[in-house]
Amino acid sequence: MASPDQGDGDGEEDISLLDANSFSEHSPSARNLVHHDGEDIEDISGKIAPMHPIHMMKPPKKIADEPDVDQVHEKRHYKKMLSSKEMFGLSSYWFGWSALMGPLLFIVMPVQVEQLSGSERKAIELGNTLILGSIVAIIVAPVSGSISDTSTHPWGRRSPFIATGVVLVTLSLIFMAVANALWIYKAAFFLLSVANNIAMSPYTALVPDLVPQPQRGVASAWLGVMAFIGTFAGGAVTYMIKIEYCLVPLGLLHAFTGYITIRLCRERPLVHNRAPIHCCRRLM
Repeated sequence: MASPDQGDGDGEEDISLLDANSFSEHSPSARNLVHHDGEDIEDISGKIAPMHPIHMMKPPKKIADEPDVDQVHEKRHYKKMLSSKEMFGLSSYWFGWSALMGPLLFIVMPVQVEQLSGSERKAIELGNTLILGSIVAIIVAPVSGSISDTSTHPWGRRSPFIATGVVLVTLSLIFMAVANALWIYKAAFFLLSVANNIAMSPYTALVPDLVPQPQRGVASAWLGVMAFIGTFAGGAVTYMIKIEYCLVPLGLLHAFTGYITIRLCRERPLVHNRAPIHCCRRLM
């Protein structure tokens, strides 16, 4: 008679022949198996079985029902694909801005500064005016962008700043058109620089805010084409209308395109205000 320890096929099963599925963490036979001196596996019932590599394997965890972290993140921050109408609205303000700023800086301002200061001081006064606007841009642009990042306005984070900038730009252009003294012209251009950076810094953030990753190239193409057409349109306005009067139609075109962008690019308001970015403290 064969001893129980040897096993004759009718007795205790050879544990090495068991299927891997029988050694799940819920299997009674697997729960009763413990390591003994690192060589054998001992059942709590006292029987010894040779160690098999399958005993060293941990049963795989069930992950089929667990959500994918990347899928959850993408679904939470999902951006819908933009239509051609929305792409047009997104790039419209870039058209108006290019139509205004190109002719203003290179055609209109040199002529108007010369009329107010004389040909002898034209270069000096024009340089001083442009430097003043550059200093304003260094300060206003990061501040406006940082504040818009945490805005909870019902219109969205960027649209209120674009609207404010467009209105102030229109007012400053009116003052520049009617200025009869150089200091009034410089003050109006100072207001124009402040207003322009209030609008443009949040506006440039609309692309990452609204455009999904697959459409970033298409959005860049829209912006490039609109910038080219806007510069051409602004030059055509200054060619057909006298320099003294061209600021009014350019300002109206700029304001209208800003309205189109705000109207067609509907933002989702920020519900909870995040901690602000202390850009002012960094600048100091």
